[in-house]
Amino acid sequence: MKKLIILLVVTVNLIVFGQQQSQYTQFFFNPSLYNPAAIGTQDLIDIDLGFRKQWVGIQNSPLTFTLTAHAPVKMKKKDNRPRASFNPDAMQFFKNPEVKTGRMKHALGGKIINDQWGAFGKTSVFMNYAFHVPLSQKVNMSLGVGAGWSNYRFDQDKAVTLDPNDPTYIEFVGMGANQNIFDMQAGLWIYHNDFYIGLSATNLIMNKIHFGSNKSDSRLNIHSYFTAGYIWRATEKFSVSPSVIVKYMYPSPISFDVALKFEYNDFVWGAVGYRFQDAISLMAGFNFGRHFQLSYSYDITISPIRISSKGSHEVTLGILIGGKKEESAEEKKELDENP
Repeated sequence: MKKLIILLVVTVNLIVFGQQQSQYTQFFFNPSLYNPAAIGTQDLIDIDLGFRKQWVGIQNSPLTFTLTAHAPVKMKKKDNRPRASFNPDAMQFFKNPEVKTGRMKHALGGKIINDQWGAFGKTSVFMNYAFHVPLSQKVNMSLGVGAGWSNYRFDQDKAVTLDPNDPTYIEFVGMGANQNIFDMQAGLWIYHNDFYIGLSATNLIMNKIHFGSNKSDSRLNIHSYFTAGYIWRATEKFSVSPSVIVKYMYPSPISFDVALKFEYNDFVWGAVGYRFQDAISLMAGFNFGRHFQLSYSYDITISPIRISSKGSHEVTLGILIGGKKEESAEEKKELDENP
């Protein structure tokens, strides 16, 4: 039985020092998951639901569900102008909305992330705020901050034990295999309709994590992210978009993902990706039904775990709502002076 407790403690430490934050193959699709400054870049409500099953074929492998929502908001006064769709012609297969730059704006958003790995689970709820300022008519910079709550838990019903009445195991569960923490995130996002650059950090409070009477010095270390992407418009209807995310958490080595996306007519795309020493990814997506974006990715595991893993699956559904009418020159000037 003591071997089981040792295994549980080791698992906790692997969680704390290894994959503390969920990883996403489609990192370029929903950057608000790891950067609170990447909200409100488009003048519409953006809702995204995500699902990721990692290492299919391995029992109790990581499972992640995500929900994010964000939109720009007007702080000055109520805007009574009628709202127009970003898809005014009601096209079933619509083009991607453009980002809106050249003026100051505020944005609010939130995210819910639920992770499950074996008997261990984590649920996080965060609220995000971002302030956007123009660097030029075509380039904006956003500063964002996020604050929220996370619950770390151990589900004894999912644990396989030789003797569930063992005193050591009962103590482990009885001492409170559940912990709630408050945490913060911050980020910077510079964007243009053809490129973006981002810096962000999560786990800023560096909370200590323990289960039961295990009073280790395990901490949630700060995770730092650098992201960048560019759209090269090869022809009027065809574009190529390279993107990268670099991830660092002390004392782990730097890791990175790269992706190359090929898009036709700004609404249907395919992509290939690579995660350092871990996986090669195949991705595809399209816009449909006037308001929806659907994307799917499959990771081909190349790490030693490939012996047991049948790869990883990730699906994201985006819902786009509304969008402002074009402002007149006078309205744009007023918005610039009074964000």
